[in-house]
Amino acid sequence: MTQEQYDPEYIKEINQKADLLGYAKLHFDFEKRGENYFTHCPSTSHNDDTPSLCINPERNMFKCFACGAGGGIINWLRFTEHLSFENAVKKAANLSGVKQDEQGYKSQTVIINRSLAPIKNKAFEHRILDKDIYNKFSKELPQEWLEEGISPEAMSRYYVRVDNDGNRIVYPVFDSHGNFINIKGRTRRKLYKEFGIAKYINYYKVGTIDYFQGWQQALPNIVAENEIILFEGIKSCMKAYDYGYLNTVSVECHDINTEQIKLLIKLGADVVIAFDSDVDPGSIKGLDVLCRFLNVYMIHNTELLGEKEAPVDKGKDVWERLYMERYLL
Repeated sequence: MTQEQYDPEYIKEINQKADLLGYAKLHFDFEKRGENYFTHCPSTSHNDDTPSLCINPERNMFKCFACGAGGGIINWLRFTEHLSFENAVKKAANLSGVKQDEQGYKSQTVIINRSLAPIKNKAFEHRILDKDIYNKFSKELPQEWLEEGISPEAMSRYYVRVDNDGNRIVYPVFDSHGNFINIKGRTRRKLYKEFGIAKYINYYKVGTIDYFQGWQQALPNIVAENEIILFEGIKSCMKAYDYGYLNTVSVECHDINTEQIKLLIKLGADVVIAFDSDVDPGSIKGLDVLCRFLNVYMIHNTELLGEKEAPVDKGKDVWERLYMERYLL
């Protein structure tokens, strides 16, 4: 059985009911720090002289802050005992007391389509563009973003350039298959509101946003860490990259639409929503559907952030505190 063949509610129930810390203590020694328990990460991908693997018993989840591994009891068994997903589910079901029957293997297609029916929208077939179109823009780096602390490496990762004719900072848009489908531009004019200039524009017809900005760059790290962090804009992804977080994408709006939800459910990773401080978590469309299928965490702390600030805008220390304080919806 592959992960896609299991009912997400069945997987969620197992992860919630199994005593992760109790089982982990049978094989590892832990040090209690506040509400969390730390131990040395068993991964051979990094040195772990100072314990960096943490279990939060209230959330019943683990996270290694060195290699990024994390999740519930099923991921724990896969990570520490190298079990296949199917065998990890079977063992975790026994540990949790959840009955193993065919209910665990429902087709997700029926469940997903039923859940998304109320918010369906029409998909749009994007035109695939010639990559040479992008060569007309200057490869210079925008000074204002450098002054904000965004590194040249981060901007290079997202192919940032400058449209001198339109006075905009631009970056290419790719669909979930890696096809070049659009160019997005951010105005460089400080008084854009006063002059009625759009802050962001798409250079070609958009239609449904059935992609995430930065998906191709982040996908290997998302798979490795079993977690995807959703920001509103691509600039937040660049700042997070400079902080060492490579599993981030931009939603490009305040809501998560049907096509994006399908991508996330197919991916199967934990979701961390890190929208700007002025976005009320209760107002995010599509969130209720997403929570039915995946572990969804929220970063929202208006005390640490100013008005309309992204969680990465106050520097690495504030970002990491916010990330540590994320809560399960």
